[in-house]
Order: sequence, then structure tokens, then C-alpha cells
Amino acid sequence: MEKQDNYKLYLEEGNLYNKKLASLKVAEEKVAWLLQRYPKLRNNDKLLVFYYWKYVNVVNFNLLNDNMIDSLTSSETIRRVRQKIQNEYRMFLPTDEIVIKRRRICQEAVHDWAINKVNWKV
Repeated sequence: MEKQDNYKLYLEEGNLYNKKLASLKVAEEKVAWLLQRYPKLRNNDKLLVFYYWKYVNVVNFNLLNDNMIDSLTSSETIRRVRQKIQNEYRMFLPTDEIVIKRRRICQEAVHDWAINKVNWKV
């Protein structure tokens, strides 16, 4: 009986989350909601895209076919929105030290490139 009750609670919770996601209008709000709800998504864009497609686009991966691909939100859009939320708004930052260090190195490299490009004589 306990397993059945847990499953029922899971279904109810899932419906609540689906209703909440459906009420959000733009990808930025949806990605922010996922990043807040599932902190592990802050470190892994592939997992974030998977969750977005599963819960926002409501994809049943067992039934996914070629015709459905065009209806999915672009993985690049999802990644860019996550990047904007973390870099510009400084919200839902990564929790994994390796990811933090890797992203910091990339940001410094882009910054250095931009500074050096400005100093070039054309």
C-alpha cells in the first residue's frame, strides 16, 4: 500500500510541476524554473536539455520520431538561456567546482581576446 501511495503522490507532484511549467510563458522563465528546481542541471547542459524536452516540451522519448524533432525547443536556445541566466543575472550558478573553474577559464579567455582585439590597429 505504501508504494502505491508514493506513486500517487509522485503523479500529483508531477501534475503540479507540469501545470507550473505550462503557466510560464518564455524559455527564460522555464529554464530558470528548472535550474531552481533541479540544481544538478546547473552543471550539465545535456541534462538540462533532456529535462527541458521531457518536462516543457513533454516528450515521450519512447515515441520520439523524426517528425517531432522540429517541434522541440533548440538545444542551443536552452543552453544560451542558461548561460544568460548564470552570466548576466548571476542566478542559479553552477555547484560543481570543476564546472565553475572551466567556465571561469573560458570567460577569461574571451575577455582577453576582446581586450587584445580592441588594441589591434586596423
